[in-house]
Amino acid sequence: MIDDLWLWIILAGLANYKAAHILSQDGEDGPFNLFKRLREKAGTTNWFGKGLHCFSCTSFWGALVAALLLGAGLPINLFLLAWGAIATLSYCVWRYFG
Repeated sequence: MIDDLWLWIILAGLANYKAAHILSQDGEDGPFNLFKRLREKAGTTNWFGKGLHCFSCTSFWGALVAALLLGAGLPINLFLLAWGAIATLSYCVWRYFG
């Protein structure tokens, strides 16, 4: 797993980009307007609603989930590095291409 960790980080970063984008961005409503209704229900007045409307926030916490799925058996330093790399990659893709 560690031998090809870079590949898994890239794949996780791209998947995290799409998941964070569909959760946080208007215009990405999802099937049956599921994500649109979730954003509307969360609102923008509490911390959860504000975070759900923020791409940086959703990609940061989504990267934690991806790193947890990816990092089974990794040492803590590689786990933290993978978490940061996944979050950074998805943010860079959003910033420069999305």
